[in-house]
Amino acid sequence: MEQPNPAGESLLEAARRWYDAGCCVVPSHQDRSKRPHTSWGKYQTERPSWLQVQEWLTSGDYDGIGVITGRVSGSLELLEIEGHALADGAMDKLMATARQYADVGAEDLLRRVLAGCTGRSAGQGMHTYIRVTDEPALPNTRLAYDQTKKILAETRGEGGFAIVAPTPARTGHEPGSKYEFLTRGPEAIAEVTGEERDLLHLLFTMALDDRPADPIATAIERQVTERDGDAPGDRYTAATSWTDILEPAGWVRVFTGERDGNPVIYWRRPGKSDGVSATTGGPKDHLYVFSSSTVFPTEQPLTKFAAYTYLRHGGDFRAAAKALVGDGFGDPPAGTLDLADLSEAFRDLESTPTPENTPEAPQALGDTFADLSWVLTGERRPPEQPTHMQTENGHALFYAGRINGMFGDPETAKSWLAMSTITQALHAGQTAAYLDIDHNGSEEIAERLMLLGADPTKIGNPAHFRVYEPEDRAGLVAFLTEMAKWRPGVTVIDSLGELMPMLGAKSVDNDELTTAMRAILKPLAHKIGSCVITIDHLPKGQDSRSSGYAIGGIAKKRIIDGTYLSCEAIDPPAPGHIGKIRLTIEKDRHGQVRAHATGRIAGDYIIDSTDPNFTNTRIEHPAAGADGKIKPTSAMKSVTSYLVNLDQWTAPSRNSILTALAETTSYKRHTLDRAIDELATDKYIAIEPSTPGKPSAVRLIKPYQDQGLTDVTNIL
Repeated sequence: MEQPNPAGESLLEAARRWYDAGCCVVPSHQDRSKRPHTSWGKYQTERPSWLQVQEWLTSGDYDGIGVITGRVSGSLELLEIEGHALADGAMDKLMATARQYADVGAEDLLRRVLAGCTGRSAGQGMHTYIRVTDEPALPNTRLAYDQTKKILAETRGEGGFAIVAPTPARTGHEPGSKYEFLTRGPEAIAEVTGEERDLLHLLFTMALDDRPADPIATAIERQVTERDGDAPGDRYTAATSWTDILEPAGWVRVFTGERDGNPVIYWRRPGKSDGVSATTGGPKDHLYVFSSSTVFPTEQPLTKFAAYTYLRHGGDFRAAAKALVGDGFGDPPAGTLDLADLSEAFRDLESTPTPENTPEAPQALGDTFADLSWVLTGERRPPEQPTHMQTENGHALFYAGRINGMFGDPETAKSWLAMSTITQALHAGQTAAYLDIDHNGSEEIAERLMLLGADPTKIGNPAHFRVYEPEDRAGLVAFLTEMAKWRPGVTVIDSLGELMPMLGAKSVDNDELTTAMRAILKPLAHKIGSCVITIDHLPKGQDSRSSGYAIGGIAKKRIIDGTYLSCEAIDPPAPGHIGKIRLTIEKDRHGQVRAHATGRIAGDYIIDSTDPNFTNTRIEHPAAGADGKIKPTSAMKSVTSYLVNLDQWTAPSRNSILTALAETTSYKRHTLDRAIDELATDKYIAIEPSTPGKPSAVRLIKPYQDQGLTDVTNIL
């Protein structure tokens, strides 16, 4: 086998090989950590010149190198198995799983990839590099955990960074260890299609993942498939073949094989002309999907009922069961939603006083009408003010003793914003609880809070902060019982989409949603006085997305008596990036958040992840232009950054700027056009008049700088 890193090869020589292979090479940090030497946002979209790399590595300041994965390195992805997993036989498990799927080329694919560019990390893990030829690299993805939720395998993709050979040990590694090649070097990185990349990810998950089964999904499917042993899902499974399910949806049967003595059918997804995307059959007759380009999840075996649910009902098991009953596969469910056991914990609690009450408790006038005796004082009560999540101008977003909420697409930093609110509350001496039904994990929550600057002595002290991870209704009852006694200042519910099925409430039934949320959310806010913050998801349908409330019934918006915010990623957050999330007011019961808003915009949540040891956040109020519209500040920065990186004597045309940035950023041309106008108005650029045969040119006067980030401790 070729020895690609001979003894004596210098760091500069190795860097040249990675660079010539199309990778974005930067030095590792001087502090011997596993991060780049500097803020690396720029280099996630643009490779440094080779002269710049030479200058870095001949300075004597650096002893290691790394590559930035993703688009800037030609859709490069790293597949990593941790050292402790390798020691436990991970490679044997991976090869055995690949052999089970040899009929679809899995074994040949895995061997080809491993024989390309595979190395050993200084922590004795395995690093294998691939380059995706027909799709973008995926973001960093965790592929496998053990029973304690410790990571066994993961990837580095878009937005990722990896230390590469021949870098010596970093902090935390055994002295004398180093990153080294096991097969060939970067010039031999294996090229794969997006479909093959998905198959590799699935192989790693199937072979190595040992996390406990998802308790919520398991409970939902059990409730709708195991009632009296004769549920709609059971009848449907018994009466239906995989051909009946998949072929009407456009799937094509490719061929039939065998695994462990059981027949296996190999399928190709709709819209694909070759290859294999999934299998059905095996010992338990499950569907396994390799491709991420389908409606099915790729990290779990699916029953026929589950497959029907994802195909026909978007993953809503209860809606699927109801439809099957209508098709003659079962009897209608009996009984109604009963939440008496949940509200019992709050039965003896009085409501927490709010500005709606007089400072002195009045005499009770009865149980059937509201006490309005405060009007006899002749004083009007002051408007209720938001008190939690301070913005940069000193105003707040969320109300204490009220039900607040936020919703948005994935990757819009909803849980980050909730944790920023908790961080501020802990600094202010308050207590906080996090109901984690969305499976973020208590360790992940604690790590994020520490990145946000929360005091570890408070995070780790249950007198100040608690994370609850209930797996069933009984766990919810225990949570609410503790809340009634402990009374935290902030309570985060993450998320409503997972909570409602645990309560037996249909996500599209407004009556059931109202009953369920009244049983849990109102007591937390009104009797305990907690600032309740719910997290939810945005609907997928275009009509529903414009409704102003989260997925499911409008009852979710009705129950809000504080602030309700939609979250939209203007600049998506990612490691090494500065993200911007726009917070739009969908409801403000008391009007005091809207009073300080720019139109309906409550603010922009800035999340700066360029420092791996600290995540700097703040909420800024977007600037408005002369016409009263919000300035596209992020696009304005992109325009001047583009001009800065051009040759200083170059004055490009307006159209060339629009074309270049529309191709390399997520901004639309009309947004970039407005950004150029605002920059010219504010005298950051000059637009020279056009002449016959020559378009107008844009000349940079000074780079646009948005207001700098404020350290979170200065806000608290």
